[in-house]
Amino acid sequence: MMAGSLLWAVDVYGRVFSLSAARGRWRRAADIVLELKRVTGSQQCCWGIGCDHQVYLHVYPSQVPIRHQEETYENQ
Repeated sequence: MMAGSLLWAVDVYGRVFSLSAARGRWRRAADIVLELKRVTGSQQCCWGIGCDHQVYLHVYPSQVPIRHQEETYENQ
């Protein structure tokens, strides 16, 4: 499924839904416990702000591996 063909929505209870152009119907996100206030999406990922004020990120599957560089300094 192409990530660009999804429309993301949040209802008044914080449940997240996606609308696929291919399927033509709303589908609830897999995580039933998670409640979000806001959600936004791009071609590579979607992210949202939870009711617990944490940031949640969902990265779509791809052929390119995710690389994360972390730097640590002394006395940090």
